[in-house]
Amino acid sequence: MGFDSATRFAKEPVNPVKTIPRAVDIIMFTGGILFIAVSYSTHNVWPSYETFSNPDAAANEIIASFGGKTFVTFFLVVLWVYGLWFSV
Repeated sequence: MGFDSATRFAKEPVNPVKTIPRAVDIIMFTGGILFIAVSYSTHNVWPSYETFSNPDAAANEIIASFGGKTFVTFFLVVLWVYGLWFSV
């Protein structure tokens, strides 16, 4: 759900002039904070992006250095389930 979804239902709230801009602001602020937090923590785990053996598969290297083989296995299973779920 993004700000597009919030604007799609603009006629349904009680006071759309007040609540829709507030919803869009909250969504954008939350997304920005989440992006900054993920970027910051990723940079702390792996400071130099030039040292990846394969830039297209950098997530696996970052996750391996962050959580070890167990976390990599969990990450790959989640990606696999996600791919199966949304390919239907």
